[in-house]
Amino acid sequence: VPLKGKTILRLQLSNQPQADRTIYLALVGSVMYAMLGTRPDFAFAVGLLARYANEPSGLHLEAAKSVLRYRQGSRKVGIMYSAQSPSLEGYSDADFATSNESRRRVTSGYVFSIGGAISWQSKRQPSVSLATADAEYVGLSQAGREAMWLRAMLGKLGYGSKDPTILYGDNQASIVVALNPVAHTRSKQIYIRFHYVRELVERESIRIEHVHSLSMAADDLSKPLAPVMFERLIGLLGLITRPFVNNISLFIRNCHPKFATLDPS
Repeated sequence: VPLKGKTILRLQLSNQPQADRTIYLALVGSVMYAMLGTRPDFAFAVGLLARYANEPSGLHLEAAKSVLRYRQGSRKVGIMYSAQSPSLEGYSDADFATSNESRRRVTSGYVFSIGGAISWQSKRQPSVSLATADAEYVGLSQAGREAMWLRAMLGKLGYGSKDPTILYGDNQASIVVALNPVAHTRSKQIYIRFHYVRELVERESIRIEHVHSLSMAADDLSKPLAPVMFERLIGLLGLITRPFVNNISLFIRNCHPKFATLDPS
């Protein structure tokens, strides 16, 4: 796993050794490049490490090295796309401030797929949530905005759909608030801008459905998980070890003589 389960990083204390900031930034930046393109499995870890880029300590550097070791050990893992699930669907999850004790901000994450993951994000929410349902509701709103952007892009490419995009969540209370605008007494403390998800539901642009936590594909984008749970979520994201990498390299070398020295590894 990129980070051990229940990993909590804190701001550097006076009695902690300071890490070389240049090395730390280079390390985090290198794994961030892979995360943004093809590896949603360590998106949470990279986001967490980036919060301490200003004054990293030795503990932060060790955590960054752990992510780098995971990246090296899983360098042949990638997203496998399938034509069996051609419709757009999304997953939204939030962690109620267990990984950010200093400011008590929630980390939420979402992932959207079309036969495989195409868009993902792990990000700290801009405001403090007072309850788990609030945190999950804000996460649904953030995922809803991404769903609308993806729907618009697919429409311009000629793959638009009039059917609502399914957005899965694993918190029943947040789903009730999103589906029932009358239940406002439980959501008075939530900023108005996060109620955008209600409008999307009313316009039938998205349809929110409940999914069990064990099937929540965005779970590892909001918190560090134990190895067993992490491996299960890897499969839900469509990430597999690619045994065909060597075959592709061999094909390129045979078709293009100038790549004859290409290392298949």
